[in-house]
Amino acid sequence: MSYVTNLMVSGLFDDNEIEVVKMELAKITEGTIPFLQIDGEKVGGSKCLECDVFIAAINYLDYEKFVDVIKGLQPLIGRSTWEDLQVFIKNQNDDTWHVHLASELTAECF
Repeated sequence: MSYVTNLMVSGLFDDNEIEVVKMELAKITEGTIPFLQIDGEKVGGSKCLECDVFIAAINYLDYEKFVDVIKGLQPLIGRSTWEDLQVFIKNQNDDTWHVHLASELTAECF
């Protein structure tokens, strides 16, 4: 059996922040495939994506650990980046995505 949580973390990061976010999100996917990073030039359409997106599907996600990692980004990235950081969540049995500002994310969001 499995219970998958689909995740997207979206924000507009500078180069240093991207590396920080990658390292922090790696704490969630330890021992598995890391979050996939999508930047402005890797999408379809006639324009570049105006944010960075990190995507993963995680079996039996530890919600508390994920929230701790996301909240731990606050002192590591710029204030405006933190204020705009969004987390998209879609659990296996959900019909729609749920969107949360990182500052408002709690384990109850799952």
